Amino acid sequence: MEIKYGRKLIEGLQADELRAPVCLVAEKGGRERALAMMVKKPDAVALVAGLDRAGLEALAVKCPERGAVLGFGGDDAMEAARYAAWENGSALVLAPAAIAGESLVRADVMVRGQGGRETAGTKAADLLLVDYTTIWDGGEAETRASVGHVLSIVTAVEDAKRAAADGGQAFDKEKALAAMEIVTALMDRADDIYDLTEAGIRTLVELLLRREEFAEREGSRRLIEGSEHVFADCVEAVLKRPLPRGPLLCLAVVMMTELQKKTCKPVKQFLHWIGVAWKPEQVGITDGELARVLAALPEFERAGGYAPTAIRGAELSGPEIKRLILAARESFLKSSLEERKD
Repeated sequence: MEIKYGRKLIEGLQADELRAPVCLVAEKGGRERALAMMVKKPDAVALVAGLDRAGLEALAVKCPERGAVLGFGGDDAMEAARYAAWENGSALVLAPAAIAGESLVRADVMVRGQGGRETAGTKAADLLLVDYTTIWDGGEAETRASVGHVLSIVTAVEDAKRAAADGGQAFDKEKALAAMEIVTALMDRADDIYDLTEAGIRTLVELLLRREEFAEREGSRRLIEGSEHVFADCVEAVLKRPLPRGPLLCLAVVMMTELQKKTCKPVKQFLHWIGVAWKPEQVGITDGELARVLAALPEFERAGGYAPTAIRGAELSGPEIKRLILAARESFLKSSLEERKD
């Protein structure tokens, strides 16, 4: 995958970067924005209607075969464009309006099903356009929230460590430390990510790519995805509606850190410092819905065939569910520093 960083990259797209015929895939509201920027207009336009198989297949038939699919927008547009390119044998160019997360760098073609997300095939992007101007024009909140994909390493490593202690696959400390170095690199650029400087945006993309390369090299996602991904999948399955993945994973890391009997305060402090709206009501989840999700977690993990995590064997009864919700809502620091005003 070729990655280009810069400003006004979408306006400067050349004919050799978009193999004709070209189909623009965008979310509602993003189509007009993309068309206004594109000097070379697409041959077709397809709007994202959903990430279930029916919605993705309906979108794919609107895209010409053996051409190029240009995905513009957020996470849903990236996933839908990848499916259309895979289905039609087309080149894939991704132009995110926000750094939504692993959908930019992961080759898996994802489809939403009854039990969460499923992999339909693989299709790596041929070109990723990281356009600073586009992100600054409206994708800042979603971009910052993409840290949830990197923070998932924290809970995933702890899950793997606990599973090994319970007689599961051996825990490789050196590999775990290598995975955690990706998180450390994230922490080191906290201010750049909050300010969304060019360096901060580039750091997010590079760390997401490092995360995928780590999993590919190890032949497993065990140390980069754990209970937090089970939680996020369970939210969408129980509530029967998709939610923005980045903020949802940030909430998931907070909740599952507490489930692992670790304090979630450092995670909350970091999310606060970089300006991520991760709280349940900000993500779009009520306390009642959160309680339903937590109660469903053990059976959801078992039925979904996930690798064992801290959810396995957890006593998610009324008192524990209440404790987890209260812990997530508890202030991380009782001082004026909780009000970031810079």
